[in-house]
Parts: sequence; structure tokens; C-alpha cells
Amino acid sequence: MPDADSARPGRQQVSTGSKHEFQFGYSRAVRQGNVIRIAGTAGLGEDGTVVSDDVEIEAEAVVGPTQ
Repeated sequence: MPDADSARPGRQQVSTGSKHEFQFGYSRAVRQGNVIRIAGTAGLGEDGTVVSDDVEIEAEAVVGPTQ
């Protein structure tokens, strides 16, 4: 679920609660108006391995947790 940024109206941040987000201070996704930026995210499965060599399948694994 996106969190509103009270310091920046119209901005929403999405975090999954991973230790890396807290440790390095980033969000999985940030939405400002109609622009969405996704960073620091890899298409990994539950076991920590890359889900596929297919870029479309990996992209779906990246975007899925942010929805």
C-alpha cells in the first residue's frame, strides 16, 4: 500500500518492509503525479534466485510487489 509523503503533496512511496529499504533509505517505488519510478528491485523469487531469463517475466516479478 502506498504511503503519502506529507512533505511532498501528490507523492506516494511504496515499501515492502525489507531490511535493505530501511538500511539504505529507499522505497521500492515512488509515484509523483502520473510518473512512477521503481528502483533497487530485482525479479527474484521467494528463494532469492532470479525468476526467469525472460525480461518480461522478471519485470512482472518486480512490479507485482509494488501494486
